[in-house]
Amino acid sequence: MASDELQRASVAGVEYLSEVTPLLEEVEQHGISDYEWSITDNAIIQIILVILSVPILLIASSKLKAEIRNRNTLLIELEKTNRTYLYNSGVHDVDSVNTVITRSIENLQKACEFVEQVSKGDYTQAKHLISDEVRVLNESTLMGALLRMSLRLERAEGEEKIRTWSTEGLNDFYKIVRNNPDDLNQLANESIAFITKYLGSQQGGLFLLQDINGDAFLELAACYAFDRKKWITKRIDIGEGIIGQAFLEGQVTMMTDIPKDYISITSGLGHATPSCLLVVPLLFDEKVEGVIELAGFQKYEPYHIDFVRSAGEFLAAALQNTKSRLQIQNLLDQSNAQAEMLRAQEEELRQNLEELEATNEAMRRARMDTSSVK
Repeated sequence: MASDELQRASVAGVEYLSEVTPLLEEVEQHGISDYEWSITDNAIIQIILVILSVPILLIASSKLKAEIRNRNTLLIELEKTNRTYLYNSGVHDVDSVNTVITRSIENLQKACEFVEQVSKGDYTQAKHLISDEVRVLNESTLMGALLRMSLRLERAEGEEKIRTWSTEGLNDFYKIVRNNPDDLNQLANESIAFITKYLGSQQGGLFLLQDINGDAFLELAACYAFDRKKWITKRIDIGEGIIGQAFLEGQVTMMTDIPKDYISITSGLGHATPSCLLVVPLLFDEKVEGVIELAGFQKYEPYHIDFVRSAGEFLAAALQNTKSRLQIQNLLDQSNAQAEMLRAQEEELRQNLEELEATNEAMRRARMDTSSVK
């Protein structure tokens, strides 16, 4: 019985397979057909995508290239503008965006630092921000303009300091001259001491013109040398040596090569030859009244010479006025003495006349008495 059932089941299975097999084959055929269509569709889509992507890629590539060109052009223009208007460091490479931008930022920072240093009055540090090698390249840049501005400000500030120094010094010197209108010795001593100290000199001498019975010469009127008077030569003839020649020519003389035996400066360290000698005539109204001689270890600047010349001119005018007043006073004293002498002579003459009249009167009376007796 079991074998019959197994046989029937086998027959049923065969029948089922015979029925299912065509269906499976049909499904397989549909699957293969769909797969082939899918491959075809995918190929078509890829072809379409390729066809569409080529112009897109071309357009994108063109735009990218244009963008790169524009960026490079912009970098070149930025670098050119930087060199032309801001600061030209002499380096013209355009390696990357970061290089150009970094250099631009550094140049702006340098310009800001330059302005800040100048605003503080520190012109030395400001000038160091631009090296000497690239100054020619920055004639028309902002940094070049800032450098010229700082140089003008420095020059103007220096000129203002010199004007202030000269004005204050001359005002103080004028006070010395005005406070000594009649005392020539005091005027000479205070004048040479002030001028020597104010110019930072180590020694100074004031020689004034003297004229005794037609004998004209220069005489040392005052000197200043570390608060000790160590001048030896008291009299200098006109035209003799540097001082006499300066007086004769009426010209300023400055020497930086001084003979060792000409003059020496004495200090706590011993004796030393000065490195610069300045001789300035006291000239006023085309007349030389004397000579100022200064000696020191530093070279005298033009504004030092102008200061001494102006002070010497004022001193010469004061000396002329003092001499004129003294001459007028001497003439007045002589006139008064002569007037007094005339008054004394007139009184003596009057007394003599009175005595003569008295004598005549006595003689007349004597004659009259003699006549009456007879």
